Formats: sequence, structure tokens, C-alpha cells
Amino acid sequence: MYYPKVNRGISFTKPGMYSFCLILLIGLIAVSSGINALYVFLSSGLGGFIVSGLLSELAMKSCTIETASAALADANTAFELSFTIKNHSSWFSVFQMQNFFMHDTPRFSLIARPPESLGQALVISIAPTVSQQSKVTIQGLPRGEYGSLKTVQITTFPFGILAKFKLGTVSSSILIAPRVDESLLSKLHGVLKQRLLQSANELDFYCHRPFAGSDGRRHIDWKKSANKPTSQWVIRQFRSPNTNSAVRLDIPWSYLRELGTEQEYEDFLVRIRTTIQVLDDHQKSYLLDFGRNIEVTGSDSCRATLALIPTFAERDRGPRLPLGYKPKKISTNMTLHLNESEIIWQKAPASTNFSAGSV
Repeated sequence: MYYPKVNRGISFTKPGMYSFCLILLIGLIAVSSGINALYVFLSSGLGGFIVSGLLSELAMKSCTIETASAALADANTAFELSFTIKNHSSWFSVFQMQNFFMHDTPRFSLIARPPESLGQALVISIAPTVSQQSKVTIQGLPRGEYGSLKTVQITTFPFGILAKFKLGTVSSSILIAPRVDESLLSKLHGVLKQRLLQSANELDFYCHRPFAGSDGRRHIDWKKSANKPTSQWVIRQFRSPNTNSAVRLDIPWSYLRELGTEQEYEDFLVRIRTTIQVLDDHQKSYLLDFGRNIEVTGSDSCRATLALIPTFAERDRGPRLPLGYKPKKISTNMTLHLNESEIIWQKAPASTNFSAGSV
């Protein structure tokens, strides 16, 4: 039973229900038989329920979940969330407080049952006026931004016969990026490995340097060195595009916005997230470019940006950067273009297409 006006609920535990039925039965026998000892047992049993209700109410009034930590995770993947729980009482210690976290308000029944939740954590005891850090494992959420979570706090203190509970809301900063598609991940690993091996054998012109006597004449730039003394000759220097280079992941927002269904929209975000994971696995630096001056570097920042992508219904709002993100300039000389069926790896002036299968 839940009473919204006072934000309190109470249910019998199974032992409590059996105890209550036993007390009622003894009460009936006492009335019919007139045995005084049964009246004493009846009054003691009912007194136990009253004391249990009063002490559990003290616990409910004193104990609150104050804050929850920020978290960044992938969709439908369990992650750990820290939270602070405080006992506001100056004299009363709180014991056996169960804390449940959920996205929606649960339903309650007469017999206490654990509510369906994303995660739960038991705090065994909290001394008066103490704030305590605890952790809960959240079982996974859909992609998006979560500014708050619903909470249910339940205690069966002191006798385990009544479950007193209250609802609450705790502010949070939880960002859930798209999931990683494991089947696509293995395909993209092969594609990227092939490209990196290929690019390791390709040399691009990098810069000029003065000619030294020990240099051969193969790489002399004769256009710049002709009709000049040897001291003014210059050598062309080359380097692999894989050296100190970063990959630009080009995803025009106009392409994403024009996808026809919510499933296609979310699947394409999964494709982006999986590509980022492949680049991370190969320890490649990259820049995620949505256009509209939305350019992001770094694994966590890119995942947070994907979490903040609006839903399909709100896609006209466009992407936004994570709060507090500071742009970092990096040079790129390779570009990955994504579409629904392939990856296009481009290094000017030529481009090569690698089929990577549909998500």
C-alpha cells in the first residue's frame, strides 16, 4: 500500500503476514476461551507491529539518497554507479536500508516483493549525521542522456515483519552511447588491418631538407635544385600516412537526418560506435566530424557525443557537444566515410571502397 500524500508505503513481509495471521488466530481463541495468557500474547504481538512501524518510520525520515555520480557506458551494458546516502538524524542509526534504482515508478503490492529495478544496493548501517558512499551495478539502459533516476528505499528494520518504503528521485548525469555490434566489429577489424598494412607501404611527400654529402641522388628535387650549387640542393622527404596521423570520421548530419526510420537511425549510430571501437583497438587517433562545427576527438568524448545525439523524432535539433568539452586540434590525412553498407577510406587524391556489410 502506497500513500502519495506522505510519500510512504507499507507492506507485510512473508514472515510478517504469517505472524499477523497467527496473532489474529490467537486473538479469536482468547476471545472464545477467556484465557488471560492468550491476551498477553495478543497484546505483545500487536505491540511488536506498532514498534516495528514506528522505528521503520524513523529510518525513512532520516535516510535519503543525496547524489549519484556521472557515468558513461554503452547501451544495454551493465555499469557501476556511485551514490551518496545520508542519515540526517542526530541520534538514530539506520540499519538494513535497501536502495533500488529504476527508470519508471514501480507498482507495489500488499505482500512485499522486490520491485523491478535497474540495480539495487543494500546499506547495512549508517551512523547518525553520516554521509556514506556506496555503489550499485546498473543492468543497462537504452542509448540517450539520463538526468535523473527513480529510487525506492525499503527497510524491514527492526523485526523483518513490515516493509516500509518511500519513493525518490536522484539527479544524475548518465550518458549511454550506442552499443558495439560484435559481428560488425570483427569485419571492420579486418578492413582496418588491411588498410593499415597497405598504408604502411605507401609513402607521401612530407617536406624538403638540405642535401647532405652522404645522401644519394635518388630523392633530390631537381626542379628546386637545378642550376644551383650543391650546398643549395634539397632532398624530398617521405613518410607513411600511418605515421603520427589521425583518421577523420566523416558523418554529415544531413545524411543521418534523412534516414527513413528510427531503426535505420539507431543502427547507423551503432555503426559509428563500432567503427570508433575498432580505431580504439588499433590505437589510432581520430576525429569525429558531423559538420555544423561539431568535431570531437578522444574515445570518451566521442561516445558522449553519440549518447547526446537526439532521438529520431527530435533529429532536426542536430548533434551537440558534451558539457565542458574543450576542442583539441589534430591533423588528419585519412578520412573514413560511412554509409549504410560500406566504409570508404579516402586519402586524396584517390579513394578505395571496402565493403563491410550492413549493420
